[in-house]
Amino acid sequence: MNWTIKMLAVAGMFCMPAIAEAKTIVLGLDLSNSSPLSNQNFADRVAQKVAEEISSLKAEDKLILRAIGLYSERPNSIARDYTFTRRLRSEAVAAVIKGFIISIPKSGLAKEQGTSILGFMSNMGSALNCADDVHYILVTDAIEASPYINISETLKAGKGTSFPALKHVQFSSCDLTIFGIGYGWSAIYVDVLKDAVFTWAKGEKFNRPRLLNSW
Repeated sequence: MNWTIKMLAVAGMFCMPAIAEAKTIVLGLDLSNSSPLSNQNFADRVAQKVAEEISSLKAEDKLILRAIGLYSERPNSIARDYTFTRRLRSEAVAAVIKGFIISIPKSGLAKEQGTSILGFMSNMGSALNCADDVHYILVTDAIEASPYINISETLKAGKGTSFPALKHVQFSSCDLTIFGIGYGWSAIYVDVLKDAVFTWAKGEKFNRPRLLNSW
């Protein structure tokens, strides 16, 4: 083999397409009694957005579905894990999840007496590594009502609102999307809440926090 052929062979080796790393979506659905998922119009609209996100997943990608309510040691009420393959396609799972979200307002599932997003994130952050391309998608108004903090009280009192930093977890390079932040609250409260959540998310090193009240 002459040098020209050898160089072409080596160049071909280095030009081989990189194998994409598997992606994981963590979908957290707020099942508290104050959740925006209690509203049928909201549930219908967000179900479509969530289905679009899930449908973008490819073979070997993963979907982790969990409920957000009061953080406790009891089993998560809707825990499901999916790893997509040629036979288990993301589009099929997206359709099922879309139907499930649409059914929540009439199902009575949204009945938890509080919302612990921080407890949920602490738990999931301990189990996942953001170096593995993790996107947290939370469907919630982000009104934390837990032993960590009661956001509703601080908003109504006009006090400074902030979310405490979590310990022993690492979200650097993770993506974060929240659908429904401040849903049902007046615009002035939504702005304060968005500022607080954005500041918390950047402090936790999330890559691209997206905080959507409506769309």
